Amino acid sequence: MKESETLELKTSTSELKEAIISIVAMLNKHKKGKVIFGMGDDGTVIGQMISDNTLREVSQAIFDNIEPKIYPTIAVEEPSIAVSFEDNNAPFTAYGRAYIRVGTENKKMTQQKYNELLSLKATKLEWDALPIKNTSIKDIDQKKVAAYLEKREQNRRISKKISMKNQEFLENINALTKDGLVTNAGMLFFGKNPQKHILHSSLRLVRIKGTDIGGLILDRIDGTGTLWEMVEQAEDFIRRNIKLIGYKTEKSFQRQDRFEYPISALREAIINALIHRNYLIKSEAIAYIYDDKIEILNPGLFPKGTTPEHPKHIPRNFLLSQYMYDIGEVEKYGSGILSIKKRCKENGNKLPKYVFSELHTKIIFYSLEPERTTMSSGLSEGLSEGLSEGLKSLLNIVINNPGIKAVKVSELLQRPIKTIERQIKELKQKGFIERRGSRKTGGYWEISK
Repeated sequence: MKESETLELKTSTSELKEAIISIVAMLNKHKKGKVIFGMGDDGTVIGQMISDNTLREVSQAIFDNIEPKIYPTIAVEEPSIAVSFEDNNAPFTAYGRAYIRVGTENKKMTQQKYNELLSLKATKLEWDALPIKNTSIKDIDQKKVAAYLEKREQNRRISKKISMKNQEFLENINALTKDGLVTNAGMLFFGKNPQKHILHSSLRLVRIKGTDIGGLILDRIDGTGTLWEMVEQAEDFIRRNIKLIGYKTEKSFQRQDRFEYPISALREAIINALIHRNYLIKSEAIAYIYDDKIEILNPGLFPKGTTPEHPKHIPRNFLLSQYMYDIGEVEKYGSGILSIKKRCKENGNKLPKYVFSELHTKIIFYSLEPERTTMSSGLSEGLSEGLSEGLKSLLNIVINNPGIKAVKVSELLQRPIKTIERQIKELKQKGFIERRGSRKTGGYWEISK
């Protein structure tokens, strides 16, 4: 292993400042690179003391001293620490100065070159980086900013404590412009009311009886709010409107349950539809749940050069993709389609199919074989009127699984057991369900409305 224009080797984190300069120099020249701590210039393995504090020190130093902000991958590769990075938002500065990589050296960038990169950047503003007229930091929900910082710390080990004013931080991550206007990305991730400013940014979810669009609508919602809020709404809607399938295993008479679709794959597809869609097309993202399939429509086509068979990381909305990555909703760039296929295969489903029209990309998920289904889901029309989304999904599970225990419901709906017990009590009080028989004799729940 030798140093190159995209690789820097450092003996230890005592050379952290020099490493940060190298990161900036590589980004300004190649838009990517890697720094390894614990190796000599000639590739000799020296080793690096590694602890949580060391990793935090590295991530915090990068965050504090590079502008605009980058979010590298910091990995432990015993006995070394590897920092990988990729970002096309040049020009970057380290400690207030711009550098560029020349061979294995970092040279101070000329003002002329810096201005050229800055001018090029200005002409390449994507939709999600564009400002929204008549907006300000008052349109940002600070609780959502705090939630983002919390999740970013949990998933990317970047401290939630920021050493700058809130407005400056939002400017650094391109949620606000220098003029104080909210960007499209900032609104869709931190806005108090995103759909007020971006009307077509909602997510429509519809449960239709039958196998085509002409069937009776059994359930529907228009998901609103920020992107990550809509993802949660979508998962709750899907969980209450798909089948739970029971299997008898060879090793035991006890039944094992799974949903007819892999929830994680559907969630991934919803995320893709929201962050990779073409927002210049004035149309909503839509998910249709039929008896035998789920169709998710995403306004826009695949970027040139990428296909479902050969996916590449070419994000249409870089900032939205980055924000989702920060909070752990996207684990690895370019891996979404492969992950969806893998999870479908593991769940026993056919691989999904992609269909392209003039303006939309559609992904179709196929249900598990009907003869293997032992319980059907989907509330009868009007049955759940007046219930919250959380109670609807709980009622659906209880109705289709008489005798199911709260612990199992908690697992299926991914809610704390105390929340499930409180919601069951609420359904009883509202008169939706009744308990038949005693707990000792294995009683069951029965619908009472």
